[in-house]
Amino acid sequence: MTYRCPPEFRRSFLDLVAASRSVASLSACLGVSDQTIYNWRRQDAVDRGT
Repeated sequence: MTYRCPPEFRRSFLDLVAASRSVASLSACLGVSDQTIYNWRRQDAVDRGT
């Protein structure tokens, strides 16, 4: 079964990464894989058109 995180949860992760928190530290603390965070970041860039 796939678990989908709410958009607000993803946005908070991306804001923390933008504030110079490392992806590795966030994934370890909050239980989301590194690759998932990188995927969210890549999709956010596509959504913004950058």
